[in-house]
Amino acid sequence: MESGMAQSALRNDQPECKVSRPIGFIRAHIWPLKDNYNPMKERLDSMFLSQLADDFLEIAKKFNDFRFEKISQQEISQEVFREMGKKAQLLMNKAREMKLLSTFIVEKEIAEALFQLRSINVEIKQTLNTLEQIQVVFDLIGSLGALAVGIVEKDPTTISEKVNEVINVFKKKAE
Repeated sequence: MESGMAQSALRNDQPECKVSRPIGFIRAHIWPLKDNYNPMKERLDSMFLSQLADDFLEIAKKFNDFRFEKISQQEISQEVFREMGKKAQLLMNKAREMKLLSTFIVEKEIAEALFQLRSINVEIKQTLNTLEQIQVVFDLIGSLGALAVGIVEKDPTTISEKVNEVINVFKKKAE
């Protein structure tokens, strides 16, 4: 006694939306240091992707509500219920990926800061020689990770604190 909606929800005749190469997408949006850079377009892209992710999450929630309603009314089998759960989880995962990608579409200043962090990372890899330097590198990695979290959360206080921590680690490195 499966409903038509439950059966159509499980059909795989629709192409699946995949983020197959997020790195290329991120590079296209994080490193837009070209002459035709348009920060307003990127802000709109970020807002659009974020809204789309929110919509996907809302659809996944409603789909979950629908499947629980149908199983409670005994209109679908346990197997169909589990399959619908997998589809809902897939939809939620895609929503989370899109939300993450929307945070990577950033303004030019942050893109340049991220580019500088990448060059710092290369420098670190080239100068590892002693155990003492390795400890400094671990401290720096922790500080850079905390700074990245502050940037993603867009918290100016955290960013400021973490930049100071990175500076202190560089002072230790210079000693």
